[in-house]
Amino acid sequence: MGVLERYIFRQAFQTFLLALVTLITLAWLTNALRRMRLLVSDGQSVALFFEITTMAIPTLYVIIAPVALSIGVAYTLNRLNADSELVVATASGAGRWIIIKPLLTLAVLVSISVGILAVLVMPDALRHVRTILSEVRADVISTFLREGRFNKVGEMTFHIRETGPDGTLLGLLIHDARNRDEIMTYLAERGRVVEDNSGGVLLVMQDGYLQRRTGGPETVTLVAFDRYAFDMTALGNRFRNITYAPRERPTRDLIDPNKDESYYWRNQQQFRAELHERFSSALYPIAFTMIILSIAGFARTTRDQRGRAIVVTIVLIVGIRISGFAMFNLHRTDPAAIVGVYGIPLLTIAVASLAAFGWARGLSGRLRLPAPVRVVLDAGADRARALAVTTVRGRSDRAASSATPSALGRSQ
Repeated sequence: MGVLERYIFRQAFQTFLLALVTLITLAWLTNALRRMRLLVSDGQSVALFFEITTMAIPTLYVIIAPVALSIGVAYTLNRLNADSELVVATASGAGRWIIIKPLLTLAVLVSISVGILAVLVMPDALRHVRTILSEVRADVISTFLREGRFNKVGEMTFHIRETGPDGTLLGLLIHDARNRDEIMTYLAERGRVVEDNSGGVLLVMQDGYLQRRTGGPETVTLVAFDRYAFDMTALGNRFRNITYAPRERPTRDLIDPNKDESYYWRNQQQFRAELHERFSSALYPIAFTMIILSIAGFARTTRDQRGRAIVVTIVLIVGIRISGFAMFNLHRTDPAAIVGVYGIPLLTIAVASLAAFGWARGLSGRLRLPAPVRVVLDAGADRARALAVTTVRGRSDRAASSATPSALGRSQ
C-alpha cells in the first residue's frame, strides 16, 4: 500500500475497532443482565457467570462486526470528504482503486474473521453454554439446599428451614407435582443427602409425613413415616439429556449429520438453512462496504449531499440485511430460498462494485431519496441553519449591549 492507502486503512480500522468494542460491550452488558439469575437465583459462582457471558462474544461479533465496519467506513469517507482530502486526492490524479483498495482490504479481513467465527468458533461456544446451563439445571442438590427459600425445579418445589453444622437438613418440605394424577407432599423434621452403590442420589428423610392427593380435597391421605428415601437421580438426569439445536452443532455435523438421529429427520431443512447461513454471513461485510463506497465514496462539495448519501446508505444496508434474515427464515421451510440466501449479498456486491468503480456512475448518481423525504430533510436543514443564525445574532447583540456601558464609563 502507498502512503494514502495506509492512511485511509488506518483511519477506517481505528474507527471500526472503536465502534466494535463499544457495540459489543453494550450487547455483552445486556446479555450479562439476562444471565444475572445464575448469581441471584441459582447460586452459581462469579467465575461461571463470566464464563457463560464471555462465550456469547463470538456470536455478538458475527452480528455486530458488519455494522461496526459500516460505521468505520462511512465515518472515514465522510471525514475525508469534510476535510476536502477526497477532493485533493481526486484532483491530484488518484484513481478509484487507491480509495477503494484500503477499505476493501479491511472488509475482506473482517469477512474472513466473521466466517471463521461463524463456521468454527460460534457453534462450539453456543454448545458449551448450553452444556453448562444444562449442568446447572441438573445440579438439583445445590438448587434446593439454599435455606429459607422455595426453590422450584421443574414440577417440584423444595424448601428447607436451615442446614445443621453436620450437613443435616432441618425442616424439609418437598412438593412433587410431576404426576398430576397423584400429587405428593413430603414434610420431615430432618434429612440427609446420600449416594447409593450405583451412584444414584437419595434424600433420606426422617420423622415426617407424606400427603398424597389423587383427586379433590376429599381424596387426600396422610401417612406418617419414621424414615423415607426419596430418589433424586431421575430428576437430575432429566436435564442432562441434551438435544442440541442446529445452531449449536459443529459445522461438520451440519455437512454430514447423523442419519440415525430422529431429531435430524424432523428438522432436516433447518440443518441445511443453518449451514448456508454460516457461510453467507461472511459476505455481508464486503457487501456493506461496497454499498458505502458506491454512494459516499465520491468527492462531494456540499454537506447536504453527504448527509443524504449517508441516509441512503443506512436505508440500503438495513434493508439488505433484513432481506438476508428473511431469506434465512424462509430457507428453513423452503429449499428454493437458498437462491436468496446467497443471491442477496452477491448481487449487492456486484451492483455496488459497478457504481463504486465508476463503471455505472450514472447509477450511483441517480440513487436519491424519495421526494417527500428530501423535502422533510431540506426543511429540517433550513430550520437548523435559521436557528443557528438566530442564536449567533442573539449572542452578538448581548455582547454588544454588555460592552457599551463599560466603554462609556472609560470615556468619562
